[in-house]
Order: sequence, then C-alpha cells, then structure tokens
Amino acid sequence: MTKKTKIISSVACLIASATISMANEATAATDGVAALMANQAALADQKNWETKISLGYELNNGNSENESFSGAISTEKNVGVWRLDAKAEGAYKETTTKDAEGKKVDEQTEGNAKAKVDLKRLFGSFFVYAGEELSHDAIADVKYRSITSLGLGAFIWDAPEFRFPISIGLAYVTEEAPEKDDYLALRFTEETTWQANANLKLWQKFEFIPEVSDFDNILINGEIGGETKLTESLALTIKYVVEYDAEADKEDPTIETTDSKFITQITYSF
Repeated sequence: MTKKTKIISSVACLIASATISMANEATAATDGVAALMANQAALADQKNWETKISLGYELNNGNSENESFSGAISTEKNVGVWRLDAKAEGAYKETTTKDAEGKKVDEQTEGNAKAKVDLKRLFGSFFVYAGEELSHDAIADVKYRSITSLGLGAFIWDAPEFRFPISIGLAYVTEEAPEKDDYLALRFTEETTWQANANLKLWQKFEFIPEVSDFDNILINGEIGGETKLTESLALTIKYVVEYDAEADKEDPTIETTDSKFITQITYSF
C-alpha cells in the first residue's frame, strides 16, 4: 500500500468514526429532548387543580317559612412530594314565623362559615403537615375559632381508588365562643376515601382535639358522605356532619354541645 493510499484510508476511518459518534450523540440528544418533553407534559398535568363547587338550597312553608342556602368550594393539588388541600364552606338560613292570622311575628337569620387549608410534605408513606382552620357559627354562638396545627402522619393506604391517612400533632386554639380563650391542644385525625367505581365516591372523616391541660374541653368533628356522578362535570353530594364542643353550654345552657347537619348539594367539578 502506497503512502498516499494509507493517508486516504486513515482519513476515511476518521470521517467514519466521527460520523458514527455524531449519530450516537444526535440519538442521545433526541432521546433527551423526548424525555424532557414527557417530563414537562407530566408536570403540566400535575399542575391541573382538581376543584369542586357545591351548592344547596332548601325551602319550607307552613307555620313558619324557612329558606336556607349552603355552598362549598374545595381544591386539591399534588406536586411531587407536596399535597395541598383547601376548602371553604358556609350556610345561611332565614326563618319567618307567622301568627294564627298569617302575620309575620318573628324573623331570624343565622349563618356559619369555615375555611381550612392543609399542606403535607411526603416522605414515602409518611408525612409532616401544617394546617389552619377558621370558623364562625352564629347558631352555636361561636364568633370565631382558629385552629393552627402541626404534626406527623402516615398513609396506611394511598392509591387512587382508596386512601387512608392518619395523623397526630399539636394544635393551638384561639376562640371567642362566646368567651375569649386560647389553649394548646392535641389533634388526632383519620380519613377514608373510597372510589367505589367510576361514578360513586364515598368518604368519612374524624377529628379529635382535646385541650392538653384540661381533657374535659374537647372538640370533635365527624363527617360521612357520598358523591355520585350525574354527568361528567355534575354530581349529587350527600353528607352528614357532626360537630361536638364539650364546653358549648358552659356560658349558655340553651346551646347544645352537639350540632348535626344533613346536607344535599349539586357539585360541579373542573
């Protein structure tokens, strides 16, 4: 082989090697771009909020006219190891009483409202959480109540069709119900959500908040409910809510320690 042939052969080998290397790099770059686009698409999907708005209305006539409205808005979002749940709900009731001649003799308006935010940081099936709840209830004579909480929890089961978290922590309660008070409390919660099928969702919640220095002072909240789809966006929601305040009748014996509500609403999801 002549010297010139050897040079040409060497150059050809270098060109072939460079071409193969560039092809491999291009393939890797293409795969990287595809993976990045897939990750961005998944992230975009995660950024979609799951939000629901519920509205309820009831009208009664007879010896008294009773008109009540209820509403709620809730949203939840999962981003990586973070989970955010937020909810605001309220009800308004107006009652008019008539005498034997059909004349109005009494008119009362009552209302309640509650807003709640809960943020979880996941560590596998465990999590730490921080939460804030603000409420007002004219019927129970709670001018305001704030519950700020921090604690630890775990998902005993965490799947799209079934979710079961429990948690324990500390809560700081400030209230005017009807007297002003503030105290440190323990807080235990558990919640079960079951997606029975594509059209039916069931749940139950329980919250237990005893004062650290006085276990006779206890707040308990419970809820059981279900939601069935009417269309892709509309659903019928039915729930039974129980709220217990051990010291509700401390200042006023006419106030019950236990409040219960049966609520029916139409829910719109987007």
